[in-house]
Amino acid sequence: MKFDFHCHSDFSDGTLSPRHLWERAHANQLTGWALTDHDTVDGVTALYESGVVEGRHPIFVPGVEISATCHDTTIHVLGLNIDVFHPQLQKLLAKHQAIRQTRHQWFCSQMRHFWPEIDWAQLFKKIVGQGVPCRSHIARALTEAKLAQNVGQAFEKWLRRGKRLAYRTNWSTATEVIRVIHEAGGDAGLAHPARYRLSKSRLTQLMEILTQDGLDFIEVSYPGVQPSQQNWLSRLCQRLRLRASIGSDYHGPEQGWNDLGRCHLPENNVPIWTTWPDFQNG
Repeated sequence: MKFDFHCHSDFSDGTLSPRHLWERAHANQLTGWALTDHDTVDGVTALYESGVVEGRHPIFVPGVEISATCHDTTIHVLGLNIDVFHPQLQKLLAKHQAIRQTRHQWFCSQMRHFWPEIDWAQLFKKIVGQGVPCRSHIARALTEAKLAQNVGQAFEKWLRRGKRLAYRTNWSTATEVIRVIHEAGGDAGLAHPARYRLSKSRLTQLMEILTQDGLDFIEVSYPGVQPSQQNWLSRLCQRLRLRASIGSDYHGPEQGWNDLGRCHLPENNVPIWTTWPDFQNG
């Protein structure tokens, strides 16, 4: 069986519509999948309204990826199997979307200042579309403007801490984010732990704090995690008595090296989906 509980649509920084993601999940013969856009559940509600996911395979899990701060570190918290209409969740996401809009306007202002010869408004209209603005949109715009060779270089050259377009975002605390996910009936987990550029001791400390705050799972399997890192995360997951999840962080076919359902969970971890009724029933 194949699962994927982390991907993005064009309602945030993905390039496919939610329906096209469902079609891809179906074509890839997934058993279950989740849509986890950045700080928005509009793509999930669009899927519900289309009727395409109701009672059909692959089993659909409503989700979201929420930015948060934990002891001066920005992290991403996944909320899975959530009630996307829960008022406290909607309130938190509205707050974060406003933060994103403010940050995006700052980016636009800075980029017009440094590179006035480029039509940034037209570029952003093309790249962001209906989506909630993300830093990856900025990176893609910088790449299209030939200021970077690719998105990865755009982050390293312009967006990382200390660079010209670095921006310190004041997200909600991880404690609040986890609490709201639980209030919305969901499970809260740390996305792609090895991407935060933290030492093992610092990351361990971070996850111990998050576990005290009610963290339910760790995303153990995802693209780019090294075998040694995955083994370490798997053991830490067991020690902290957390469940484990799996996700491609798929953003679209432009990621030729990535696709839905390609990751596999270590056998010695308890999968996050074992407590979800839809999966217990087959």
